[in-house]
Amino acid sequence: MKKVFYLLSIALMAMAFVACSSSKNTPEGVVDAYLKAMQKNDTRKALEMYHFSKPLTDEQFEEYVQMVDDKVKKENDKKGGIVSWEIEAPEMAENAESAVVRYTVKYGDGSEDSDKQKVVKIDGKWMLDSGK
Repeated sequence: MKKVFYLLSIALMAMAFVACSSSKNTPEGVVDAYLKAMQKNDTRKALEMYHFSKPLTDEQFEEYVQMVDDKVKKENDKKGGIVSWEIEAPEMAENAESAVVRYTVKYGDGSEDSDKQKVVKIDGKWMLDSGK
């Protein structure tokens, strides 16, 4: 009986671990992780999820973080912060190396914004496409 309980406990822990760990390595997963970072006003973490066709120097990245950070915090404060979001199933490209993910963000003031984000697979990892 102890052995059955032990095996059942291990199976339940494994299922809980898999269910609780959201994979960022999917098109919708990286958008979800980005929105979580934006909700927390963690602009640096959010921008680290972007792929730039021409890599930025550390100095350029810091300037970009500061510029976006100021804008995002003002916008989030004005709208009462990000409360929740819904992400639709991605529209995959034929080659499965890029996709478009549509999402809707809900703010504390009751307003909503719908948008879409292109994502690309770089070295097996899904990243937000900066378009630059």
